[in-house]
Amino acid sequence: MSDYELILNELYKESSGDKFVNFSKTILNTNLLIIGVKLPKLRSIIKKYKSCDLSTFTLNEFYETNFIYVAISLGRCKDLSEAYEFIVKNSNLIDCWAMTDSTYSFIKLNKNLDNEIDIIDKFLSSKDEFIIRYGYLLFFNYYKNPLNYEKIISRIKTSEYFYVMMVEAWLLSYLMIEYFDKTYDYLSKANLNQVLKLKTISKCIDSYRITKENKDKLKELRKTIKSK
Repeated sequence: MSDYELILNELYKESSGDKFVNFSKTILNTNLLIIGVKLPKLRSIIKKYKSCDLSTFTLNEFYETNFIYVAISLGRCKDLSEAYEFIVKNSNLIDCWAMTDSTYSFIKLNKNLDNEIDIIDKFLSSKDEFIIRYGYLLFFNYYKNPLNYEKIISRIKTSEYFYVMMVEAWLLSYLMIEYFDKTYDYLSKANLNQVLKLKTISKCIDSYRITKENKDKLKELRKTIKSK
């Protein structure tokens, strides 16, 4: 039995059933079949089979097997440059936000953003929605360092892609948590579309890490944005 067959059998054993499959279909928005395995179980299988023979995989059939293939492959890349090349070459395997959000943590990164920013810019300049999303997700490894603030926020811009705008709003909300005054000022003046600004404010208001006083300021800013 091939490694792929072993993994597939294990996935079926770990399936949470039809109810979870149907729920996942509405959330993931993938064109692939879904077996219905929850993320902690997927991560456990990835850890167990991290040395498996990936050449045995049948790809673009199940979401979970694509997920495992991408995660293990990224984990085997020696650095971000190699991970970028893999993602570009295999972008047809990545068709939903959950794939990017749950596999970017397998990428090996240099702790200094200056050493990675040129490659992240390659992600951000892509025409592929989910390659761009990977780029913004990588900033979550660096946003807490104040020296990285301008490098990150200067790269946020209005996008035509829904899932890019959503990760930008998410990233902006985290910058708001760490650097409220600067990010509030940026959001009030930035040349970003209304959807992105309002989504950012919504995420901030939902956050338990932003004070009531600052949430009230954001609610007033929301009124101003909506009135324009």
